[in-house]
Amino acid sequence: AGWGEFTFSAATAATPKKNQESLFLGLHSTDDGVSWKGFAGTIDSVRIMNRDLAPHEFLHHPFTKVANLEYKCVAHCFNRECGSDGCGGICGECGASQECVEGRGVCGAKMVSIPAGKFWMGCNSCEGSAVNDELCHAPEHGYHDVVLDEYEIDVTEVTVGQYELCVSDNGHCQGRSLFDNQCNTPDKTSHPVNCVTWTQADTYCKWAGKHLCTEAQWEKAARGGCQQYQALGLDCENHARKYPWADGFPVSCNAEEKVAAYSGCKCGTGTCEVGTHDLGKSLYGLSDLGGNVWEWVADWFGSDYYCKGADADTTSMTTYCDNCAAGDDGVKSNPLGPQTGTDRVARGGSFNGSSTELRVSMRSHAPPTEKFADVGFRCCR
Repeated sequence: AGWGEFTFSAATAATPKKNQESLFLGLHSTDDGVSWKGFAGTIDSVRIMNRDLAPHEFLHHPFTKVANLEYKCVAHCFNRECGSDGCGGICGECGASQECVEGRGVCGAKMVSIPAGKFWMGCNSCEGSAVNDELCHAPEHGYHDVVLDEYEIDVTEVTVGQYELCVSDNGHCQGRSLFDNQCNTPDKTSHPVNCVTWTQADTYCKWAGKHLCTEAQWEKAARGGCQQYQALGLDCENHARKYPWADGFPVSCNAEEKVAAYSGCKCGTGTCEVGTHDLGKSLYGLSDLGGNVWEWVADWFGSDYYCKGADADTTSMTTYCDNCAAGDDGVKSNPLGPQTGTDRVARGGSFNGSSTELRVSMRSHAPPTEKFADVGFRCCR
């Protein structure tokens, strides 16, 4: 709610004192903050937090005779860059790639909806595959179908500027330690935030009313669901993409052909501004799901989780599924990963990695307390 300002003249039985606040708080039972200006026998204005307080409610106070009562709603936009000002207006608008974070009054990454349905997860190198990915790493096996409910995901990675808004909100997010010369400094507002732990990423997403994406949500957003392939007249199982943008990989780093920021194709010595590579977008129009920075996701890492489910190896992390093993029943519907573990999963490759790491099935992992110059995140809801 915005501030409400009531201006009136009032004769009182006695000049109000500071210890007589209850006299005015009693005017409205739901009021959560009243102050007044002037104590020379008349009260010139009362400013209250609850703008729904009706003017006539002042008329019933036994010690007050009110005349010329007027109400003016005062916009409340302190520390708010978007959203309602409490008086029917707005505090500002977000850019094209952003949307207002509900309840926070700050601009966060714009989101798109991923429809409910099936997709294929893991490395696509099984018999009959039109993709035949020969670059599979052992933890990417086996290739299996998964069904997810509808959800939303950020179009871009969370930026330095967006993360700093959480830090400045009474320190809700922990400030970053810029321990490496590739950690993006506060002036790089449109670059992905990096040098954050999994815990810092999780805190930001919750502050923004979202959550870290599950590993399955991340991969479906990067690869595309079966509905998208069917619309293209393709069999989903055998044509599921190797990269977010296509099956093949253009190796040119010419600006007009560049699809991602990876080793040899960086922006300077590190990250690019989010959303730089239009040719690298996924079937859902999402940016940088391959390259720029690895992205923390919610799941604990289990090297054989796809075929073992709850019994996955989360300690030695050197036990793997067979190449085309069927998925465990527990990982086929809205999987959340192992219940415990030592490492969290990161997805998507980075400016420091090779083109092999840009494949949608590629899995990396690290302790959640560690931070890296080539790891950031995005959020889901």
